[in-house]
Amino acid sequence: MGTAYNRARSALEKIKKHRKKCLVIHYACQSLYDDREGLSPSISNIVVKDFDKEQTISFAAHLTAEKHHIDKDKIKENFDEIEKLLLEEFYDFVRNKSGHIWLHWNMKNIHYGFETLAHRYNILTGKSAPHIDVEDRINIAGTLFGLYGENYVSIPHIPKLMEANGGIRRDFVPGIEEVELFKNSEYARLHGSTLSKVNFFGDVLELTLDRKLKTEKATIFIRIERATDHVLAKVIGLVASVYAIIDIILKIGGSQ
Repeated sequence: MGTAYNRARSALEKIKKHRKKCLVIHYACQSLYDDREGLSPSISNIVVKDFDKEQTISFAAHLTAEKHHIDKDKIKENFDEIEKLLLEEFYDFVRNKSGHIWLHWNMKNIHYGFETLAHRYNILTGKSAPHIDVEDRINIAGTLFGLYGENYVSIPHIPKLMEANGGIRRDFVPGIEEVELFKNSEYARLHGSTLSKVNFFGDVLELTLDRKLKTEKATIFIRIERATDHVLAKVIGLVASVYAIIDIILKIGGSQ
């Protein structure tokens, strides 16, 4: 079997074995292309979900501002301080999650990833962020590519995958529109979109583990699995029907 497929299967086995220590994470930030003179993008919210318990915790600009009694109309002018407080709270959380597995969607470099969060923390606090080891990270998007092939759904992958599995989620906002939400200081809506993505990523993993995720295309390995599952289901159904018929005949014979 292919290397990517085997790697994806190993990732799923790791999730299944350690699901009580799995955390789904996603975050929203300022556009990478805004006029910031080469500065890294500000973080507006981070959402983490306990994969096993299905509980979420949010670190969000508007919630942080409210907690520290900063008026809603003052968030923009105090954003660096709010972001600093948000990231300090997030990394306090990280410190207590040693040994946990972080499930993410393409958070894999300084452009967008764990390194971005750590960099912003360092810039705003002057301290090094608690490290999240690469071995403790699993890329959901990469795992799906390995299982189903790079063209398993059309681009953009997240909304297309949503459409294939029950439809676009409530509060989901496409990336291009999230940029405008940040510009317009609509932090609550931006947070709602991140929440919807985190919940969806958790559902995607559950469906994948149960072999029920719907895709537009799949690798030959998955097609064989699906065919095998289909035949097995038919055989089980046939056996159950035969058993039921025999049981009825025996009951009728016994009553005579």
